[in-house]
Amino acid sequence: MVAISIDAEDAPVREWLARNPVPFEVLRDPDGEAAEQLGMIRMPTSFLLDRAGRVRFRHDGFRDEEELTIEAEVRELMGPAGR
Repeated sequence: MVAISIDAEDAPVREWLARNPVPFEVLRDPDGEAAEQLGMIRMPTSFLLDRAGRVRFRHDGFRDEEELTIEAEVRELMGPAGR
């Protein structure tokens, strides 16, 4: 898992991470170039990739009621076939 922050300033990101440590890398995209190239319209946007690096699922924004769906998609991608 990798997160990409599009915050213009680095300090708020560092402060948030100090209060909310995460077990994955957080990259920076202060100019929003990656977000633009990926056609992101809502934050957060999640891309779930298969083992070949193909985007299998995309979620624009997050709602609590999507949690079980996303979990099922992750489990599917982590399955023995590694789709």
